[in-house]
This record gives sequence, structure tokens and C-alpha cells, in this order.
Amino acid sequence: MGYSMYMDIAYAGQLADINTYIARTYSASEDIPLGVLVARTELGKEDAKKAIKKEDEILGISMRDVSAINDGTDGFKAKSPLAAISFGCIYVAVESDVKSGQPVFVRVVEDGSLKVGGFSGKEDSTKSNTLKLKNAKFVTSAPAGKIAQVELLGNLELVAV
Repeated sequence: MGYSMYMDIAYAGQLADINTYIARTYSASEDIPLGVLVARTELGKEDAKKAIKKEDEILGISMRDVSAINDGTDGFKAKSPLAAISFGCIYVAVESDVKSGQPVFVRVVEDGSLKVGGFSGKEDSTKSNTLKLKNAKFVTSAPAGKIAQVELLGNLELVAV
């Protein structure tokens, strides 16, 4: 196991600012990747699942444990504790080019190589394939397939535009 002297700006699910954020712990109801939008499985439960519809109660974005950055961890296994950030700044992988200041859209319908949970700065040509994440915006620009910083301002929900 070695450590590269060159690395990307961040990893998906990594905090961008440790000074001001709100995160809570839930139980993963399924295997959940790092840096994806998660929702409550059902009212009153403390279980998280990948967010896939506008009716989902959004908990936040699954957050990488800083101590696990270089250990090959790419997500949370079912029934393991999962941290989700609902307020603050976090890095996510983007499926298309994004620019600073753009709203955040989340893919809820797979479309070819574009997977459910992908982040974008614009809605898909088929509007029902992506939903806008209310109270979130991109802080940094990034090309498709790279990492961008997202600011979450609490009271998150998926809305159709």
C-alpha cells in the first residue's frame, strides 16, 4: 500500500469545510456509495437509503470518514452506520460539467451510462430524469467525471422544475 504524492482536490463525500456543518448518523439500509444523496427509508426510522424520488425525506449527502480516505473505502455496507451531512460544504462526483453558482440536480432515473444518484448543474433533457435539490448549489466548477464542491443550506428536498 503506497501513498501517491499527487492527488485530486478531494474525494466524493469528503467535507470541504470542517468548521460549520451538521451531520447525523443513520443505519444504511442498503449498500450506499460515498457522496450520494440519501433519504429516510420510512417515517420514524433512523435508516437511510439512496434518494430516488421527490417524495423522499432527504437526510443529506453520505459523508466520508476522514480517517478512511486512503483505505479503499468506497461506501457504506448495508446495516453499517452512515453519516449524512445536511448543512455545510461537501465534495461530490459530477456526471456533467458544472459551474460555480449553478443549482444542484440529482439523477433519479438511469439513462445509459448515467446512474441514479449522479449530480449535475442542469436538468436532463427528459426533465423527469433529474430533480432539483432545493437549498443547494455548486461552489466550484468541474468537468464531467470530476469532483465539485456543493453547499447545503439545510431543509433539503427534491423538487421537479
